[in-house]
Amino acid sequence: MSTLNMRIRATLCAVATLLLVPAALASAAEPIDPTRATATAPASAVGDATAPTAAPVEAAQATAAPASNWPPPMYADRRFDENWTPSDWSNPHKGSRDIFDSMKALKLNKSGSVWVGFGGQARGRLARQSTVTFGGPGDFEPTMWTWRFRGFSDLHFGTHFRAYGEGIYSHTSINEFRLGKFNGAENLNGDVLNLFGEYKGNVGKGLELGLWGGRRELQMGHERMLSPGNWLLNRHTYDGGGGWLGRGDKRVEFFLVRPTIPVPDFFSRKDEDTKFWGVFYTTTGTRRPDLVFGDIKVQGRPQKVTFQPYVLGIHRKNFTFVQSTIDEDRYTFGGLLFGDLGGTGFDFEQETMYQYGKYETKYDKGNIHAYSSTTEVGYRFMKAPYYPRVLATFDYASGDKDQNDAKIGTFDPLYPLAYVFFGFHAAFERKNLMLPGAHLEAVVHKNTYFRANYLPGMFRARTEDGVYNSFGDITRRPEPQSKGGSTVDLQTASRNIGKQLDFGVAWLPTHHLLLYGTYLRFWPGQFYRDTQTAPVDPMNGVMVLTQFNF
Repeated sequence: MSTLNMRIRATLCAVATLLLVPAALASAAEPIDPTRATATAPASAVGDATAPTAAPVEAAQATAAPASNWPPPMYADRRFDENWTPSDWSNPHKGSRDIFDSMKALKLNKSGSVWVGFGGQARGRLARQSTVTFGGPGDFEPTMWTWRFRGFSDLHFGTHFRAYGEGIYSHTSINEFRLGKFNGAENLNGDVLNLFGEYKGNVGKGLELGLWGGRRELQMGHERMLSPGNWLLNRHTYDGGGGWLGRGDKRVEFFLVRPTIPVPDFFSRKDEDTKFWGVFYTTTGTRRPDLVFGDIKVQGRPQKVTFQPYVLGIHRKNFTFVQSTIDEDRYTFGGLLFGDLGGTGFDFEQETMYQYGKYETKYDKGNIHAYSSTTEVGYRFMKAPYYPRVLATFDYASGDKDQNDAKIGTFDPLYPLAYVFFGFHAAFERKNLMLPGAHLEAVVHKNTYFRANYLPGMFRARTEDGVYNSFGDITRRPEPQSKGGSTVDLQTASRNIGKQLDFGVAWLPTHHLLLYGTYLRFWPGQFYRDTQTAPVDPMNGVMVLTQFNF
């Protein structure tokens, strides 16, 4: 992928991870499921003050090796991915831009073999939606502001051992809707986000081995299945252990954890009902195709392609789909492939996932068969003003075709960055969903980025299944309420959910500061008219955000 494409993608995606919207608002009419959390926007973008300088896959590879220069040019979404090791401890702060760089590398002994770094983030956001349920039951017009702080310390013992700790504290103007009130918990607002020990070292033949244990955020690929989430108030994090083994641009990572419940109102705890594990391999290849002009053969521009196959397994209880509330063992077999076409301006991405498993309820048991696929094709006009990139996408996630059989066909994206993909209102998730999309990105000024997304048709993959939001909650079942009576006829509710347009501008005046604004409009489709008696209202939403990293 070209340097410009990688930087723009990294910024837009990073911005994406920040665009947490009134997720709590989007599902306030129904209780929030505390075991699920997600976020929406394209998974990693141009490089904001908290974004990696490339998409998550590239960033993970980059952080495996020592920094080639100091200080790092941008901050990462997962702050422990940043490499602040000075190349020369006799002058560790050479090149420091400000005090915030200098505080990342403080010697605790004369040689610098023991050192510590400090940093954090402050963020504020104001969001408003004209509706939550599109005129349905429990509708209201939420206006919400939130602020959030993160702070970390990073302690190193030599080149092999590390202890990292990070806390998070948040507040919102709608605390009455937050989960803590439903649990009767006191409103502490704080959480331990990361707290782990890590070892890494060379095991021979250029192989680096890394091991970690404790509480840690996880990330994989372009975050359709596994992401820190950049939650509305908290983020996804996990208790357990894992590690990696890699050399150069090849790396295998693994983990075995219990997801912590992302409860904003009191210190999170282990989710004792869920076990989550995964193994994924990442490799990036670069080739220079031969170009032949008569008798002359020359090498063309390099083509960079990344491939990431993975296996994920999860065991959990009391998870709800339209068909039933189940205990399940679900396994995901997937692969991500993306890259560019050697300087032509074209780029592509394909991610395909299949899920198999077993489930049981109090009354029966059965099998899980589900799948999902995403296809993206883009083109950047490198010689045009503003370097515009156009992108066509198609997403499909299976739904359940029969509520009365012993099979569940609803795909589940586990712990994704949902807001990035389907809108900041958090009203939809990659479950029983089918939609094409058209997107436009541009660099409108130095460090100023524009992105627009148009989803001309959003459909339920199966009419027998419902609509799910970014928490995994069922926001609308397929039963047509407008028909009256007590008989459920699953075939009469339309497949058409609606269409959506959103656009936003991100400005990064410094590597510390991000300013972002976005507008969204959603036009509900026939499905909402079929499943509510009240008139259907379109949604207008606006959000502004400022974030300072240090």
